[in-house]
Amino acid sequence: SKDMEFTIWAALAARVAHHLERDEVAGIVITHGTDTLEETAYLLQRLLAPAKPVVLTAAMRPATALLRDGPQNLLDAVTLVRNGHVPGVSVVVAGRAWAGADVRKVHTYRLDAFDGGDAGPTALIEDGQVRVLCTRPAHDDGLGIATLARAASAWPRVEIVLNHAGADGRIVDALLAQKVDGLVAAGTGNGALSAA
Repeated sequence: SKDMEFTIWAALAARVAHHLERDEVAGIVITHGTDTLEETAYLLQRLLAPAKPVVLTAAMRPATALLRDGPQNLLDAVTLVRNGHVPGVSVVVAGRAWAGADVRKVHTYRLDAFDGGDAGPTALIEDGQVRVLCTRPAHDDGLGIATLARAASAWPRVEIVLNHAGADGRIVDALLAQKVDGLVAAGTGNGALSAA
């Protein structure tokens, strides 16, 4: 997932939207690498805002590991879909379900590498049972798959700029010279940016 690109997202979103329209489909499980899983989950939630469950899952350990986590995570994801009480996009890892709009990867190696910050998990999957902790308010309609009508190569180029000690703004000047379509500033502290 470290090499995720817009064309893959566009194709994935289109296939998910297609299958969600089918009456015989109760929900969808997607396996995904952990590096950009949170971004894919957010994108699918914002685009589709599905009434059916769409669950992304991953593994922190390889399939060759003695104590691999992938099979249990996959089983938990299917269990959440079959339960049907947590609509929308979720991420299921290490027995917890996180809302797609809230989930963040917070650790590079631990099995419980994901968190939802103040939002907390939406459900726990324990011994084949789902314990729903909360449901997120239904969003209005998602942005819709038509939002992706343009070819992925024509999507706006938006870069993320980090604030840090000694940040002098030259990276912003360089990106503006490259004619980016937008910048997201990831501030320090409570979103602060240096004067430079």
